[in-house]
Formats: sequence, C-alpha cells, structure tokens
Amino acid sequence: MRAFVLLLLGGGLIWAVLVFFPNSDEVEAGDPDGAEPVTELETPLDQPVPVAVVDQDRPVEVEEGQAPKISNPVIEASGGSDLPIGRADEIEIGSLILHSTSAEVRDWIVASDSLLGRNLERGVMAFSLAVDGQRAEARSEWKKIEQPNELGPAIKWMLTRALTGDMEAPWPAKMVPSNPLEHGMAMALQAHEARAWLAAKQHARAASLISKVLVAELDSPWPADMASMTQWSDTCRSAQSGHRWHSKGVWPSIDMDVQGGDSLTLIRKRFVDQNPGKTLSTGLIQKANGMSSDVIHPGQLLRIPSEPVTCLVDLGDHWLLYMIGGEVVESWMVGVGREGDETITGDFIVGDKQYEPTWWPKGMEPVYYGDPENPLGTRYIIWLEDGEKTAYGFHGTWKPESIGKNESDGCIRMHNEDVEELTRILPVGSSFSVRF
Repeated sequence: MRAFVLLLLGGGLIWAVLVFFPNSDEVEAGDPDGAEPVTELETPLDQPVPVAVVDQDRPVEVEEGQAPKISNPVIEASGGSDLPIGRADEIEIGSLILHSTSAEVRDWIVASDSLLGRNLERGVMAFSLAVDGQRAEARSEWKKIEQPNELGPAIKWMLTRALTGDMEAPWPAKMVPSNPLEHGMAMALQAHEARAWLAAKQHARAASLISKVLVAELDSPWPADMASMTQWSDTCRSAQSGHRWHSKGVWPSIDMDVQGGDSLTLIRKRFVDQNPGKTLSTGLIQKANGMSSDVIHPGQLLRIPSEPVTCLVDLGDHWLLYMIGGEVVESWMVGVGREGDETITGDFIVGDKQYEPTWWPKGMEPVYYGDPENPLGTRYIIWLEDGEKTAYGFHGTWKPESIGKNESDGCIRMHNEDVEELTRILPVGSSFSVRF
C-alpha cells in the first residue's frame, strides 16, 4: 500500500508540472483591455521561499538523480502512515475551492474539523474570496494569517496572483503543486483567469488555460463535477470561436490555394497526398476557415490545421475531449457501457462514418434508420483497432437522458447534435484514446 501511495504522489507531481505550470516561453505578452491594474498589498506577502522548501525549518532531502520533493506538513501529518491524516481533507477542500463559491468554502471551514491548520484555512479562505472577486474581503482574511510561510510557496504565489489580479507574470515552470488542495487552487485560478482573458478578447490565452483545466479535472483525485465541466466547455467553445475556429486565429496551419475545378473533397485529398501521415475532413476545413457552406472559388486561400487531431474519452467521468495539437477545442458529456457491457479501453483509429446509420445487432436482422428500435441516433463513427473493425463506435441516441450514465451496449453515446459535430470535424484515420 505504501508503494502505491508513493507512486500516486510521484505521478501527481509529474502531471502537475505538465498541466498546471507551463513553460514561461509559452505565455504571451500584453495587457488585456479593461484588466484590473496590479496593486501592492497593504500587508505584502513574503518573498516566495525556494520551491524545494515549504517550511524554512524543514529542508528537503534530495537523493542523487532524483527531483526535489516538497516537504508538506499537511501531507506528512500522519507521521508516516500509509494514508496521511490530512489527505481526505485536502481532497475535499481542493474540490470545494474549485467547484463552489467562497461562501460554501467558508461554511465548510466553519463546520468541519479539518487538520489543515488555522493559517492554511485562512489562506484558503482569502484565495477563494479573491477568485470570487471579493478582494477587499480577501485582503482582510490575509491579514489574519499569523505565519505566512506555513502556506508553502505554491499557495503563496497563487494567493498573491489572485489578490493583485496580475495575470501577466508567467506561471513558474518549476513550481509543483504537491497535494490536492494546491491542485484545486491552481485549477480555480486558471479557470478564473481564462474567463478574464476571454472578456478581454484574448482568445488564445483563454483557450490555453481552460484547456488545461478541462484535462486536469479528468485527472484529478475527485470525480469530475458535471456542472463545472459544462461551464468550462462553454468557456472553451467561446474562446476557440476566436482562436482555432477563426480563420484569422494564430494557430499552426498549412495554406492551400483553391484551383479551378476544386471542391473541398479534392482539397482534402490533395492535402493528404502532399502531407503523408496527416488526416483531414472537409468539415474541419469548413470550421477552421469560418465557412458556412462548402462553396469555394479559385484563388481562395484555405488554412488547414497542421497539428494532429485526436480525442480523449474518459469513461469514469463520462466526458469526451476533442483536441488539436494537444489543446482542447471541443468537449462533450457522453454515455458509456453498462455493467456487463463495459466500453473497452485502449488506443483506436477513426474508421468509416455512417450517416443515418443502420443497426446490425449480432445474430439478428438489420434495423434501419428511422425504426424506433434502432438506438444509433443520426450518426455512427466506427472504431478500428490494429486495422480491424471493432464492435464499438461513437453514435447518437434517441434517449438523451442516458448521456452521462452507463447505459449503452458498450459504444460511446452522444447527443445527436454533438455526434453530428464530431462526425464533421473528426477525420477518418485520426487516433484517439479511451481510458477509465
């Protein structure tokens, strides 16, 4: 059991570096219009302590060839037990601070008998108030903290950012959230800043941040919150409308000139022939170029996304992420296989797409589209594994109440309008992963 916990914590550190704290080179410069100016705290935070130290009296022991491990008094409160005493509290408050209001966070702190410690509770409360836009109240809560160094460098940095509203400073690449509380705070701050960047019409910045939040929620130690996922998905969609779904957006592309006699089908074929290994659909061309129809004319310049298109399906959280270049561009709630007919996991390839599909139940006569016994909805996308057709796919449904539940025969169910969009923009030959 001890080995499992250590493995879990180590994996969380690696994930956190990649998800929460991107390299500073990836952060764009510039100040959003209407952004609140940075101000000095009336009671300034101490300078961040070295990332490898949480408490000045608790230096980190680093073995040769290993990355530093952050000493965290809360995580280590058990004195070496298999599951630290404060772990459950950290998961609960990490989820709460991400998914709830500051009032709900305060109610939890007042009502619970947590082992977070008074100073950390006040830091959490100040942060929650700040991301809720109540900065005066947040500063008042900050002044009550008697030992700021007990917060740790990651929390102090995130609290400073939330209190000042400074979104220009890049997220430190070497700062590692060491526990679920810090993970939840990082995600809450990123979601907050994504909304602020979107309001300032900085679509690329907003899209990058909210993409990280969506992925991180599926990777978190708590079950994904469906209401939050829906809100973040809407934010992602709004951000991408001015970024990857905008012909003037700043995203990697290959330009193709329309020639006489061309159609989108011919453009797609020419692109695939000229770029071996890449995939493309006519619907992706349309959406990336803001086209309302498939009408094109000679001399027209079309931008084609040059980064790989893929999907991630999380069965446990009932969610599908559509990505370009590793960034979430669209996302939807899905239904998955029931007990005894579980959806398989693994890596697959997008096979044939069927419009108004016929259902072929094993050992029975085909059930055609329009028959009330046909469960496939309006579209069906076949999965291939090792080049062979599987019995699984993405499809629509006539039972929208089953989305978000385990009620299918093993396929991934989607709302009809969602699977129609996926069919449009997901190229045949693209790879995707299904995990639990």
